[in-house]
Amino acid sequence: GMAGRQTEARQIVEELKERFEQEYPRPYLIAKVYSGLGEKDLAFEWLERAFTQHDTSFAFAKTDETLANLRSDPRFADLMRRLNLET
Repeated sequence: GMAGRQTEARQIVEELKERFEQEYPRPYLIAKVYSGLGEKDLAFEWLERAFTQHDTSFAFAKTDETLANLRSDPRFADLMRRLNLET
């Protein structure tokens, strides 16, 4: 999404969501795609799922460039605080 390939990114997120129902891909990955698309509310929805499911991918949240556009949102700071990863 960040590379301007919106259609491809949307296809990827739909595939990941389908797999989520079947196989459990990491919700953090779905949040990354939505963040790249600029869809912050959906990104935070999936980050909350990742938090609830103890997704270990959060170890990279503070430096993950695909989440850069979320860092100024108070929800990101709250999530980092709950993860003990305060920025």
